[in-house]
Amino acid sequence: MTRKSDPIPMIILTLLFLILIRGIVCDVYSSTAHLTTVFNVEKAVVAQLEKYIENSEAKTARLRKYVDAFNRIQGSADADEIIGNPISAYRFIKRLTKHWKNLEQLLTDNSWQNLIQKMQNTLEDIEMPRKKDLEGAAVAILRLQETYQLDASDLARGNISGLNRSLTGLTARDCIYLGKCSLKYELFDLAIEWYDHALHMNRKKNIPSQKIKLYLEEAIKAHNVAWQTEINRMHTFQQTIINQRPAEMKKLKILKRAKKKHKLGYELSKDEDTANYYALCRGEQLRLKVMCSQKFNFNMGKTVKNDSEEANLNCYLSNRGDASFYINPIKIEVHSHNPSILTFHDVIYESEINYIKKFSEPYLERSATVGFNMTQDRLMSKVRTSQSAWLYDDLDDPISHKLKIIMDRLSRVTGLTIPYGSYNSEALQVVNYGIGGHYTPHYDYLYKYRHPNQPFQVTPMELLIGDRLATLMFYPLAAAALPDSPKNQSLALTLALTITMLLTLRSLSFWVNAKTY
Repeated sequence: MTRKSDPIPMIILTLLFLILIRGIVCDVYSSTAHLTTVFNVEKAVVAQLEKYIENSEAKTARLRKYVDAFNRIQGSADADEIIGNPISAYRFIKRLTKHWKNLEQLLTDNSWQNLIQKMQNTLEDIEMPRKKDLEGAAVAILRLQETYQLDASDLARGNISGLNRSLTGLTARDCIYLGKCSLKYELFDLAIEWYDHALHMNRKKNIPSQKIKLYLEEAIKAHNVAWQTEINRMHTFQQTIINQRPAEMKKLKILKRAKKKHKLGYELSKDEDTANYYALCRGEQLRLKVMCSQKFNFNMGKTVKNDSEEANLNCYLSNRGDASFYINPIKIEVHSHNPSILTFHDVIYESEINYIKKFSEPYLERSATVGFNMTQDRLMSKVRTSQSAWLYDDLDDPISHKLKIIMDRLSRVTGLTIPYGSYNSEALQVVNYGIGGHYTPHYDYLYKYRHPNQPFQVTPMELLIGDRLATLMFYPLAAAALPDSPKNQSLALTLALTITMLLTLRSLSFWVNAKTY
């Protein structure tokens, strides 16, 4: 796969894992693994609180018993009555010498400080959710709503298609918060939906209705401005809203979710490309029903793949020209012939998956991207909701031994020369996506043909390795972890291809870069 005097082509290897981790300073919502850790921490804290409450209730009962006894025996008596009676005086002194001591121990008990210390010890290495995590979780709901055309009323009830129903729904205040987040990110149609639903949910008038109406009017005004000035029209109802009657809102929602015509190719607007991406995420097969744009880069002609070409996409067994696969051939699924996009099934063992997951646990951190000026300064990604770790070729045994075995197998499966330790490929990336986790459509190549305004400060090693040539991506997540739905287990390839690849446990997706070198 290499040529003399040319940079060595780089292959990006990606693993999507669900990993339980200890706290790393990062956005909690960006990783289901981190959220799982925080969930378990909260369970531990609640257990401590329950024990404290139980002890506190016992102490409160003892304090109540003392107070009740005082009120019953001498609560209304004066000092002369008590002190003038030897028996009463004896009981009074006994209470102060014996019972008061016990009472004093209860009042000076440091169990509260002990509880605080235990909680601090539990939370010591855990990054707990902050205000920005709440906003991140809200935006994730909005992203899912927009992508999969979900209804606000269903979401408010905790009902998301293909997932177990939420134990609790949303309140009217939650709906208002989602409306505010929608407006902040210029999702005008969603803002109107959430404010409208908040108004509908506010039957008990816990929130002044006029306040919600003002929010709704603000969202409608911003929506109409966006529509009339042709700014961000994708996130509008495709028409000006005249009033906010329930019937009008229902009609707008129906029109918004009506099936749209899609175009394919490179010469697409941002909205057209995004609409294709959303459709693919929903599992729609655009190649069978779409008229393409006029220019392509894959020698596909001027028409989309037709039924006969789709029929040529098959599954087969192959030994890949390697003797080690003669007895147990590789299962191959073809998604595209030109360019070649394949899935190799059952090419990694669960023991290898679990080993890499365990090794990667301490290294997950918020995924970052290169800044606009293409310097090496890494910025928190706004287009990617995940945490990742990189496993480089210079790791110590035994992980290096495991990776060497896997890389050798990948070389034989793909036909590429990617021996471990030679820097013929990029470091193995372990990725865990968070709530509504996503990675917006992007190119895998790094700096080939970059715009002059985006200079890339390339290191000597990166020059030697070269740009990315192909991508290999494992999906080692247990099948039982997600519902059996293409919405939850798929990879969307946009532009002229418009392919949705269903991802399965132990599978390896493989495609070459669309750029020619």
